[in-house]
This record gives sequence, structure tokens and C-alpha cells, in this order.
Amino acid sequence: MTAFSGRQFYYSTSMDPITVNFMWPDFNRPESRIQDTVFLPRAYIVFAAGYASKPARDLGQDLADSQRHGYEELPETIRTDSLRILLAYPDGEPFTRSLRKWRDDAYKKAMGTNIARSHMYSARISYIYNSNLMPFPQFTTEREKGRPLKEFEGLLFNPKVTLPKYYSKPGDDFFYAKCNDQIEKARPERFCTYAVPLGKNYLALVDFLDFRLHGGRAFADERIAAFRRAMCKYFPCEK
Repeated sequence: MTAFSGRQFYYSTSMDPITVNFMWPDFNRPESRIQDTVFLPRAYIVFAAGYASKPARDLGQDLADSQRHGYEELPETIRTDSLRILLAYPDGEPFTRSLRKWRDDAYKKAMGTNIARSHMYSARISYIYNSNLMPFPQFTTEREKGRPLKEFEGLLFNPKVTLPKYYSKPGDDFFYAKCNDQIEKARPERFCTYAVPLGKNYLALVDFLDFRLHGGRAFADERIAAFRRAMCKYFPCEK
């Protein structure tokens, strides 16, 4: 069983491009207008909102009539508002293609049996029609005013909550990192979620290993920089 065995997920190693038309507010309505278009290799995409990979009756979802039958593979052109992609650190290769290398016994012996998980990014990328809705650090930290904040390598966080957010500062490559536990209860195999902007209108919620247990802020910065290098080939990061 792999990370792609869920009912709604796709698996491909093809680098043929998918035309992704990002819509807002509702990609199922004819009057919805295309906000932006990117061309992303098929191998990256494991999920696209509105494109179930099995018949809708199996998923219990009410999809548009044109999508009610489900898909064996994603069409060459899609209309959506968000994607789930998988890629590998450090080269940004689609995760499905890296798996072929990682399954080689000699490679696993050299790199360790947990190579796949330790090098995986899972990211949900959404189109944000109004850049003012981005979770900028100055806005997110405003919510924590009056609370007893602490600092971890320059990142402010609330030590009293179960799911702490570590807030960056304006100018950093991510807005915050959200982890599953306070550091005292953290486990090294678990992921944190990092809010990473890709330009003014795309937000990536990127899951990878808990930075607090794998090298701290420098680990997070390097992983996020590698993620951005890979995705900024396809998304308008500098606009």
C-alpha cells in the first residue's frame, strides 16, 4: 500500500504537462472565471479538487454532472481551486519518480529504510484570489496578543496550546509552521505543516518533517527553499 492508495488519489510517473486552470470562487459553475493557468507535470499531482479518481457514488460526494463518473487519470486540462502534490527533497523531483530509486535495496541500505518519508513533501496548493487574505505574519501574530508567547530560534509560539504555530517574521519564506504537539511530546517521524507563499496569489501548505527535531530553523529554511526552487519553475512566485 502506498501514499496513493486512497480513493481520490492519482499515481503517475509521467512528466507530460497538465493544464491547470485555477478558478474562483466555484470551479463547478459555468460563470466561474479562470484566474490563472499553470502547466504542471502530471507526476506531481496526486489530487485535484473536483476530480475524484473513483465513481462519485463510492465517495459519497455530489460532484458536477460532467465529473460524476470519476476519472481513471486526470484530464489534460482541469479546472480547480486547489491541488495536492508530492515531491522529493532535495531535487524537487516528483515523489512518484523518486520512489523507483528509493525502492532499490542497495540505495535503501546506503540511505536508510525511512528515506521516502524523510525526503517527502506533501503540499496543498491553493489559489488565493485576494492577496490580502494571505496569512501574513503580522496578521497571524496579532491573534496571539496578550498571550504568553515564547520564542524558538526566532519564531514566536504559544506554549499553552496542543497544536502550536511558530510564526515567522515579514520577509521570511514562510508565514508559520504548525506542529502536532508541543516539543516535549513531539515525535521525529511526524510532520509539521508550513505555510509557504508562491507569489501573491498562491499559498502552499507544505507537510514535511518536524523542524524542531531535525536541525531547527535552519532545517526548515533549507527545506522550504528547496520546495520553492522546484515549484517556482511552474508558479508565478515573483509576480
